[in-house]
Amino acid sequence: MFCYVNKDYDVDVLNKQISEDIQGFINNCEKFYKSQVMNACDRIIAENKTIILLSGPSGSGKTTTSNKIKEELIRRGKIAHVVSLDDFYCNRDNLPIVDGVRNAEVVEALDVEGIERAMREVVTSEEVWLPIYDFKSGIRTDNAQKITVGEDGIVIFEGIHALNDRIMDHADENFRFGIYVSPHSGFTKDGDLFMSKRDVRFVRRFVRDSWSRGTDPEGTFAMWGTVCEGEDKFIRPCASKADLHINSTHAYEPGLIAGMAIELLEKVQPESDFYEKATEIIRELKYFDCIPREYFPETSLLREFVG
Repeated sequence: MFCYVNKDYDVDVLNKQISEDIQGFINNCEKFYKSQVMNACDRIIAENKTIILLSGPSGSGKTTTSNKIKEELIRRGKIAHVVSLDDFYCNRDNLPIVDGVRNAEVVEALDVEGIERAMREVVTSEEVWLPIYDFKSGIRTDNAQKITVGEDGIVIFEGIHALNDRIMDHADENFRFGIYVSPHSGFTKDGDLFMSKRDVRFVRRFVRDSWSRGTDPEGTFAMWGTVCEGEDKFIRPCASKADLHINSTHAYEPGLIAGMAIELLEKVQPESDFYEKATEIIRELKYFDCIPREYFPETSLLREFVG
């Protein structure tokens, strides 16, 4: 069995499994991820939790995981909603200034008081009014959407800072349940690390930004260092506070995403500051056996990144 919770995958073993039974290999990867979602729902219901705080770094699959948990809870007869903490961002002109520039990576970039009020209302009220943030204009509109929670509803608050003390401390520990989602498995070759977990997330983000935001390769490389610095300071230290960890690495993903990623990475020119890193990732991806798009499941978490 090749699916692990916190262990790395051997590239040569994976390529062999792809060559022997590509569909079975993909199905097993999807079953592994789904089993983690099911386990999360089992615990949420068994422990009678109302507020789910779901966090993880960029490119981890938080949005898809939150919605899959919601769908499974609804299938089991629960009222469930997903609330994005991104909708609580301060207006762009009011973002905190860090080292002389506006910073959207720190928890102070969020309306923490508004989040506290929403979590309190989840427990005490049947209806909760929430804001909507327009990323194009950089403006938040308060009380713009309503969710009906009911007496035993479950609300999943999803965002990079969901497990930050500034957020968690406002949720009664008797009602809250923390989940940390991230690729917990990288890829090895001959016993050595071949493709890191962070590179897995970068490739996901690299491809997604190209089609969803129109970001060119240089732009994604340029911001990645700042993203990782913020993760190391504000997100990864909070992982230990989670009640449950979900490994979102899909063992077949490098073989699926390689073609799209390599095409973008090859646009990075030799004179670029990022050329060496782009070349390194190209080398890594070319070692994985290619998986044709027709094998790609419609409901896979990876759709969040490749469309």
